[in-house]
Amino acid sequence: MRCTMLSLVLCALATTAAAAAPGRHAKLSAADAAHAVEADGADTMAARRPRKGTAPEARKTKARDERDAGQRGARKVESDDDDTPGRHTPRRRTDADTAATAAADDADTPSERDREARDRADEVAVKVVKPRHQGHRNVFYFVAGVAHIDARVASGGLQLDPAGLASLAAMPGPVHGSVASDPSNLIAGMIGFAPAMLHGYVAFETVIAAPKTTKLRATGDLANKSLAPTALGFVPTGIPPLGSELGEVKATPPMVTAIFRLPALGPLRFYAGGGASILFVRDAKITNPVLTQVATPKLEVTPAVGAVGQVGVDIHLFDRFSARLDIKELWFQPSQATISNIRVHTTIPMLETVDVGSAKSVLHANPIVVQAGIGASF
Repeated sequence: MRCTMLSLVLCALATTAAAAAPGRHAKLSAADAAHAVEADGADTMAARRPRKGTAPEARKTKARDERDAGQRGARKVESDDDDTPGRHTPRRRTDADTAATAAADDADTPSERDREARDRADEVAVKVVKPRHQGHRNVFYFVAGVAHIDARVASGGLQLDPAGLASLAAMPGPVHGSVASDPSNLIAGMIGFAPAMLHGYVAFETVIAAPKTTKLRATGDLANKSLAPTALGFVPTGIPPLGSELGEVKATPPMVTAIFRLPALGPLRFYAGGGASILFVRDAKITNPVLTQVATPKLEVTPAVGAVGQVGVDIHLFDRFSARLDIKELWFQPSQATISNIRVHTTIPMLETVDVGSAKSVLHANPIVVQAGIGASF
């Protein structure tokens, strides 16, 4: 009897507990629903909130990832609680949710904006390079082109120094006339150096060219009259005039000049200068048919020292290339030309040839050299 009563009491209690469980579960579900609505509302407000700053994208992404991870963890805990029989507790905000929300809020604060501005300033660094002073440097330059040379040689006539029988037929005074040369053109160049210590205003240069043969011509009485027309004053010698052809030489006038350059006027830069030169004559020979009919005379010309005057202009073309027009005039001291071993043919009976001796002439050279070419500096 007692057992039966105890069984009835336990059944009644079990029935009462089963009836009360749905209500409590319903209340807990309502609380969870309210909490979910509150979380969704917070998310919506956070999404609608205008962004006041431009925080770094990496920080915003990290904050959202932490918030989403916290929400996923909370939902997982809630799901586990719902699956556990008899346990229905309201969902609480986790530390991850709080940290994510705080990070999202801090991202828009003024201090965060200042920190972002500093970071952006650090990332975008503008390197200001001061203009470097361009110092002067040593400059070598070379000009290649053509040269026109007018030797402008003059002489005071030809003075005979007869020997033997020729002294009876030689004219008492010098044979008037002159020695001239024809202008010539040749390939020539210039090499120069402008030291840095003179700031490019002063340069030193010289002319380089292959020696060229220059023809010598006789003019005036030297070409048109006989050196000894008669012997003893009345016997014709039969020696004809020399004519215009006299001889040829190779003249080499090495020179060094210093030029002063004026400031540039656009692409033009004018200069003027002067220097010194020495005239050397080599390979000189007589080619006159009258003087070489019997023997080959020997021609010698002494060296002469001279001064050089120079003017010109450089025209800048591009980069380190320029064109140049240069004019030089040279004034040489007089040099002496000597013709020795002169033997001529005569019409005097028993004197078919006569040893005339030698002849001397004083030469004055005043050449003008005009050069044009293209140059480059190094």
